[in-house]
Amino acid sequence: VSSGIRLFAVLLLIFIINLRPMLLGDKADLETRNLDILFVVDATISMWAEDYDGNRQRMSAVTEDCGYIMDELNGANFGLIRFDNNAQILAPFTQDSRNVRDALDTIKAPDEYYAAGSDLSVPIVKMQELLKSSDSKEDRKTIVYFFSDGEITNGAELVSYAALAGLIDHGAVLGYGTDSGGRMRYGSYSSYIYDYETGKDAVSVIDENSLKKIAS
Repeated sequence: VSSGIRLFAVLLLIFIINLRPMLLGDKADLETRNLDILFVVDATISMWAEDYDGNRQRMSAVTEDCGYIMDELNGANFGLIRFDNNAQILAPFTQDSRNVRDALDTIKAPDEYYAAGSDLSVPIVKMQELLKSSDSKEDRKTIVYFFSDGEITNGAELVSYAALAGLIDHGAVLGYGTDSGGRMRYGSYSSYIYDYETGKDAVSVIDENSLKKIAS
């Protein structure tokens, strides 16, 4: 992930924090507790491409960024959804950030027999479920962070996320990957995924157009 994206995340967090009354004491703590922050994590095989900070995996960057956000907004309520072929709520909104960190650690690369291409429309229904639960609470602001490389590889069209807009107060789509791309391994195997069409190792590249559509 680029340093520019990390800077963007930091600036956005500062903006969100500044929405709170800048007072010391219980009032500021109360405002933090009134934040519901939803992490939506792309767990398709391409998120294990090795083009982050040299040859580290993209998912390592996602885990670090989620941890950073939880540290900066300590006391808020955090929820976590992961998706590949299917979407799964790993953590409903909770102030127990340790539970969310542990849930992040359970996200593993899909194996060769499970991976079926990337479809960024998969998490919409689960997102709506958690966002509606947040929207039903009084004096609650809902923030969404969507983590993905933007790749769609199963031929599906990206479904609009517009139906969720009214349930979200603030948020950001964070993109991972590079234009030159990175190779991927299946699960815990040491060998790289092979592309039979090119006769070379498969390479995943970031698709910023898909990410911008989700953000808009």
